[in-house]
Amino acid sequence: RGHLRPFGAWAEPAPVQVANSTSLRGARFDDVVASGLPVVILGERCWEVPSDLQLAQDFGSVAVTVESELLETRRMPASPVRTLGDFLGRYYDEDLHMVTEIPPEFEDAIQLPSVLRRSKLVEKLKAAKLWMARGQTQSVVHWDGLDNLLCVEEGVKRVVLVDRKHLPRATTEPGFGFADCRRQPQKDCGYGLFFAVDAGAVDLQRYPGWLHVPVHAVTLADHACLLIPRDWIHQVTAQESRTVSLNFWFD
Repeated sequence: RGHLRPFGAWAEPAPVQVANSTSLRGARFDDVVASGLPVVILGERCWEVPSDLQLAQDFGSVAVTVESELLETRRMPASPVRTLGDFLGRYYDEDLHMVTEIPPEFEDAIQLPSVLRRSKLVEKLKAAKLWMARGQTQSVVHWDGLDNLLCVEEGVKRVVLVDRKHLPRATTEPGFGFADCRRQPQKDCGYGLFFAVDAGAVDLQRYPGWLHVPVHAVTLADHACLLIPRDWIHQVTAQESRTVSLNFWFD
C-alpha cells in the first residue's frame, strides 16, 4: 500500500486536534506549544489577500525572493525575478514560487496570528515568510528545528506529519532517504537536512523504512493555521489554485 503514491499514503492518517483561535489566547497557546503536538487553529485572519492586480499596483516594486520550481528539490534554481510585480506577471505561465521574508512594506497589511500576538512566545519570533504560487507546489519531506505556525490565507494545502519520536531512526537507519547536504555541493545535493524521496510518488521499495511509520494529515483552507512542533517531520502540498500562506517560526 502506498508505493509510488504521495507521502503518507502507506498508512491511514490519524487526525489532528482542531481548536478555534479564541480559545487559545495567551497562556493557553503557550501550553499547547509546550505539549509538543500539532494543532489546527481556525479563524486566524492574518491577511485579506488582494487581487493580483491590486498587489501589483500597491506593491509591484517590492523586492522579493523567488524559486524557479514548484516541486521543491532544495537545489534552489536561480530565478531572474526580483520584484513582486515581475513575479505576478509571470507566475501563471512559469514554474515560479515566491518564498520571501515578509517585506517591511507589508507590515500594515499582514498581522501576526492572534494566538502568537497575545503570547509571550511572540518575543521569541525568529523568522516570518510569505509564500505564493499558482498552486501545485510540493515541499520536500523535512523538519524544522523551531516551532512553526503555517497559516493559509488563500487556497488549500495538505500537510502530512510524522511524530518527532521517529526522527532519530529516520535519520540514522537506511530505508528513509535521509540527506545531509551541509557538506556537499549544492548542485549535487541541495542544502540542509531533509529526506530525498519523491514526495509525490514515494518509492517504498527503495525507501521501505517509511512503511511502518504512522502519519497524521490535515487539509488547511483559507485563514486556518497549523502549529507544527519542532522536529516533527512534515511535507506540504498545495492544490491547483492561487495559494498564499505565511510561516512564523519561533523558539
